Amino acid sequence: MKRALTSILGGALAAGAAAADCVPSDINGSWKTYQSFGTLGYQHCGLLIRDNGNVLAGTSCRDSSGVGSQITGGRLTVAQTCRVSGSASNSFGPFVIDHAFMSPDKNTITGVGKDASGLPISFQAVRRPDWVGPR
Repeated sequence: MKRALTSILGGALAAGAAAADCVPSDINGSWKTYQSFGTLGYQHCGLLIRDNGNVLAGTSCRDSSGVGSQITGGRLTVAQTCRVSGSASNSFGPFVIDHAFMSPDKNTITGVGKDASGLPISFQAVRRPDWVGPR
């Protein structure tokens, strides 16, 4: 019985690990992102990202005060472990994603990083296939 349970659990863990594998092009698409700056507020942005991880310029952000800015570029990478890192910049400077992970269904990213001043941020992104820019 112990051997059977170990075999079942081992198989389930292996299947789960295989399902979590990512490839760099998994980042491709349109994303709605949210960055929280603690007591300083938040911003939400639209990001359009190519297969190679390049963040396209031209989409926009809006912060908790209602101030808008434009995305000027960036690059995000996805490792086989689904870890996401890189940066995107807007008119106020870059926000850096130091430690984030893509969900197994490849539709969300959650993690932490730094704002243009080097202060910590939390970062979340949701895939939006039909969406370009804040509304």
